[in-house]
Amino acid sequence: MRALIVFLSSICAYILADSGFCLDYIKCMEILESKQRHCTALEENLRLRQSTTCARRRWEIKLELNGLHMRRAEVARDCVQKNIDEAEAGEKDLDEETTARCESLSRKFFFAPGVNGPATAVKERKKRSASKKKAVNNSRKSRATDCRIETKQWHKQCAALAKCCPQTTECKSETLTIMDQINELRQKLQNVSADC
Repeated sequence: MRALIVFLSSICAYILADSGFCLDYIKCMEILESKQRHCTALEENLRLRQSTTCARRRWEIKLELNGLHMRRAEVARDCVQKNIDEAEAGEKDLDEETTARCESLSRKFFFAPGVNGPATAVKERKKRSASKKKAVNNSRKSRATDCRIETKQWHKQCAALAKCCPQTTECKSETLTIMDQINELRQKLQNVSADC
């Protein structure tokens, strides 16, 4: 049993050594982008079911915000990917404490759900009774909420991995205009919500 544990840990160490922190960050951002797209599709279905113009307006702003978040994630990922040689060279300059923390994060990320396989698809039946339709509507809201929570968790994971990739600080300047737009839309959403 002990030999098996040593063998598995050596395989994990080999796999982790093969990929750097910046590569983990890039993969995390790809997963985050995929989750954001999935959530946007779920929320689009909810928006179409809103009856009041005020509720629809809030959903439109939320969807616009989601689009900006996806764009920001894409720009950040592309910037690190474009400068991957510099990024990997920068990883070597990390101090021992940061490197140890980043290795721990990297190990946790490697075993995170969705990293090594596709996310499970949700299947729905086409024909339903009226009572089941109501239950499905409630489950749609719940799925959208769960999706948002999962996306936030991935965002936190990617933000933690970003601290291990020095290139992300240089790439932040490319996302500043998008962040300004996000902040403006957040304020607009608060104003619309207050008016309703």
